Amino acid sequence: MDPISDDAYDADSDEDPPSSPSSPLPAPTPIRPGTGRVSRFIETGLIGEVLDSPLPPLPPSPSRAPIVHPGITRLCSQNPADYFKRNEIQKELGKLRFEQAFSAVSFPLYNHHDLYSSDITMAGIFGSATSAAATSATATQGSIANDVTLNKGPEDSIQDLAFSPVSGHLSVASWDNKVYIYEVQSNGTNEGKASFDLKAPALSTCWSKDGRQVFGAGANNQCMMLDLGNGATTPQTVAAHDQPIKCVESITVNGQPMIVTGSWDKTIKYWDCRQQTPAASVQTKERVYAMDTRDQLLVVATADRWVEIFNLNQPGTAYKQLQSPLKWQTRTVSCFADATGFAIGSIEGRCAIQYVEDKDSSSNFSFKCHRQNAPNTRDQSNVYSVNSISFHPVHGTFSTAGSDGTFHFWDKDAKHRLKGYPEVGGSISCTDFNHDGSIFAYAVSYDWHQGYAANTPNYPNKVMLHGITGDECKPRPNAKKR
Repeated sequence: MDPISDDAYDADSDEDPPSSPSSPLPAPTPIRPGTGRVSRFIETGLIGEVLDSPLPPLPPSPSRAPIVHPGITRLCSQNPADYFKRNEIQKELGKLRFEQAFSAVSFPLYNHHDLYSSDITMAGIFGSATSAAATSATATQGSIANDVTLNKGPEDSIQDLAFSPVSGHLSVASWDNKVYIYEVQSNGTNEGKASFDLKAPALSTCWSKDGRQVFGAGANNQCMMLDLGNGATTPQTVAAHDQPIKCVESITVNGQPMIVTGSWDKTIKYWDCRQQTPAASVQTKERVYAMDTRDQLLVVATADRWVEIFNLNQPGTAYKQLQSPLKWQTRTVSCFADATGFAIGSIEGRCAIQYVEDKDSSSNFSFKCHRQNAPNTRDQSNVYSVNSISFHPVHGTFSTAGSDGTFHFWDKDAKHRLKGYPEVGGSISCTDFNHDGSIFAYAVSYDWHQGYAANTPNYPNKVMLHGITGDECKPRPNAKKR
């Protein structure tokens, strides 16, 4: 089991800021003319290399091998006499399995030796069980070999996806202006069922609490609803803003089903879909970048790193306003399964765990993720945006996914990484668990973190379905809670 490195607990740790691009990036142009596309750079950022190494480079040694993949298991020993032999390495990895070499300040640096094991065996999924002979060194390594591709996916970048809260239906919002609805079976087989066109890039999608209506919102400044429960084939407009709607979520206020929309016009609005005007409108600190809700908790993340927390029993006024514990632009926010707090991710390759109430503030922490060692160096890291965070509906563990094309499962209470997965061939732009936590969907799609020039015609654009089996997302029963 991988511990989150100790230096990760302090969001204000001494860390060089991400470097700015060496030259301005050209504004993106539409993949197809006439789509009414808006600039994607409003929310994206290009991250350079930052110093991010807990240890100085070690002297050359034939016993030491380089890290050949960011998911390889690595540990640091304090044996000053000699390097461990291979079988001893395996024993130590079984005890420790550190994801990164790190040390306490009191340890003499010359006593540290990095040890590596490259016997990586991937775990099985969608009913393919892991071999009992798998070594302890592979316990936190997962596989994507059996992941299933969603049939007939969107034609352009995928911005958001959401599972129905009561069934296996999945909605996908795309820059090709459409929201797609699929039916996904427990074994991963899937079929497209419907779609509707916003006439502008679709930026967000969600479902009603009973799963009868699906919503899509975007750059047309509107939110549209397709009433699947009544067999509707034509969507109706149920919300509007002065600027693009970045987020839409389904909520319940005083027992009444509603939706809440967050926009770049610096407002959130509450809507009863039977009415043409909002039930309430609340001014936010800045443009809304991310939003999530669970039970009566609503968390809104805006530009300038502001986070506004609402109690939906009193939705018209923010319960609390604070700035993100992370130093750079917010990309995603997700509420805990028990609604006591939220996780927030940013462009600097960090995730922060934040509780709502001050009495729980001692449990707040942040950690580094979605970073890779720069080529041919040990004292620099390539830093990638954390694009999406999703909480498992049953176990309360969570996933992170980023521009590096990897996703990971974490246990926030034990501060452990449960599973890490290899690169999927492109950036992961959004993720979600289905209603019972048996399927994890992730979109492999260009997220514009490298600007217009990197959007090549052969860049992958697809939604993948990863079956959750065994203990992939379960908290470890013997894990020490910290």
